Amino acid sequence: MKKGENMNIFLAAVGFRIFIYLAAALIIIMKEGALSMDSYLANWCRWDAQHYLNIAKNGYEGAVEVCDTCRNALLSKGVSPDSMEKGQHLFLVFFPLFPYVVRVIGEIFTDIRIAGLIVSTLSYGGGCV
Repeated sequence: MKKGENMNIFLAAVGFRIFIYLAAALIIIMKEGALSMDSYLANWCRWDAQHYLNIAKNGYEGAVEVCDTCRNALLSKGVSPDSMEKGQHLFLVFFPLFPYVVRVIGEIFTDIRIAGLIVSTLSYGGGCV
């Protein structure tokens, strides 16, 4: 592939993700009647995202509990934020590159969840190339 083709694929992939983010915002507005940044970001803090964000904030040593931001978001949705499963810590299965890049990018933004979305989006675009 040529360099221009790779860039077109990258931009199309990132554009698709931005479309998904905008569609999610529209759905939240339709469902809740208003959109706050916290409620929007809380909707992306699901499944493994809570663990990756916790590792990004606290490192592997401090990742015994879910971070307060994700804990509150999960509790408001009625989801248990426990970081243990059958007495075993779950964090050993999470590779370190993503949380560490999120931590570095998170120094720029006030909310680490924004950094997670940015890194995820750019990684998705790079993976599509």
